[in-house]
Amino acid sequence: MISSQLYPRHPTRPAHLGHRSHPGQHHIQTFTMSSPKVIVFGATGTIGPFAARTAQEQGAKVYLALRDTEKPIPGLSAADEAAAGFERVYADLTNPETLRAAVAQTGATRAFLYMASGTADHQRAGFEALRAAGIDFVVYLSSYAISAAPQGPAARAIPPSLPLAYAHAQVEIAIEDVFGLAGFVALRPTFFARNVLPWFKKTVPTEAGGVHIHLPYPEAVWDFIAPEDIGRVGGIVLAHGPAAYTGPSAITLSGPRLLSQEEAVALVGKALGKDIAVTGLRDQDALDYLVAGGRPAFLAKGFVEMLSTPFNYSGHQEAAANVEKYGGRASTTFDRWVEDHRSEFHL
Repeated sequence: MISSQLYPRHPTRPAHLGHRSHPGQHHIQTFTMSSPKVIVFGATGTIGPFAARTAQEQGAKVYLALRDTEKPIPGLSAADEAAAGFERVYADLTNPETLRAAVAQTGATRAFLYMASGTADHQRAGFEALRAAGIDFVVYLSSYAISAAPQGPAARAIPPSLPLAYAHAQVEIAIEDVFGLAGFVALRPTFFARNVLPWFKKTVPTEAGGVHIHLPYPEAVWDFIAPEDIGRVGGIVLAHGPAAYTGPSAITLSGPRLLSQEEAVALVGKALGKDIAVTGLRDQDALDYLVAGGRPAFLAKGFVEMLSTPFNYSGHQEAAANVEKYGGRASTTFDRWVEDHRSEFHL
């Protein structure tokens, strides 16, 4: 156990985490017996590593569920992994039997999950396996698209005509049906700051010494939230669990400032000292670009629809404030994130 104090590294105490004794008053829940055992899926992905580290810092015993247990975890050396007490276990979110075995092996009672493609039942069988094996609380990495939809924010109201929102909504519904409304929290972030990195994988040098890129709908506006911020919120909620968490079942999360994609490119260029010219792509050209970049066709189609129409950011201020409210510190600005990740921009 690292510490019985849940917030050793957060000078600002996240709200809605603690047993409520009086209206508006919250208390910190401390671990007085054994550390909670949690299992984090997606530990080699964009958000999972940060959720795992935060949960560990908050006092949880963290197991890393991987399809490839030998795969390196970005930003985490083998020595650091051992020092933190992380343990790896094989599991595949599309294979219920492996989920049942992983929970039985670890004794975990809480899980951090993401949407896994390749199941016809929106992962319901997998969730039932987790529940039967002993998981009683889930933090699910969902999407702000549900809250932004005209029919939102209720997941059950989202129609199939909104493919991205619908896909995540169906997973949320399956989780709620299996674990109950008090048995899960859905994190609903929007556009990851890290999503800009593929924009610069295919560049063409310009005569002036800069580069030229193609970009779907450069005028589209996003919040560019740092994955570290999402993972921090997820890890804190995961470590505290259902007895300490008194917030809503869905938490919207956003970066602090809305920027067009073209403005984001300009900030990258400024940080790296490079002139970057942009040619916009639309309609089928944009769809082909996204699919070629690795997005599943149905998600690429939904994303093009989101890019081509103004995104509903009416709840942006609340979503940006939620990063500090539930994560203990203000959300990271995009230019700060770029500075922190300069080495990943190969320009």
